[in-house]
Amino acid sequence: MDFGERLRELREERGLSMRQLAERSGVDVGVISRVERGQYKPPKITTVEKLARALELSEAEEEELLQLSGRTGSQPSEAEQHVARGETGQEVRERLAALEERVRRLEERLGEMADNSSG
Repeated sequence: MDFGERLRELREERGLSMRQLAERSGVDVGVISRVERGQYKPPKITTVEKLARALELSEAEEEELLQLSGRTGSQPSEAEQHVARGETGQEVRERLAALEERVRRLEERLGEMADNSSG
């Protein structure tokens, strides 16, 4: 069994559509579809981890998916990347807060543009 076949099996066992898995994981539904059909290479470790969380996989199931992806150990987790860069938890929180503020401002601007175009 390859990665895509196992992903489909796990998704179907949980009664999820591809769209539901995409919404839960943040992974594009088109990517999930192509991966399941074997038309796309197995995703990066971070993507496999997102899918595993969305599917609420056991540790053994997640490890199996990682093995099938052929990417085990090739990339550090997101947390390991922050540690490797020497970032503290506080620095990560501050960066996240700045990004959230930027998103808020962009959303405001989009709202203003929508109001201007409809009025």
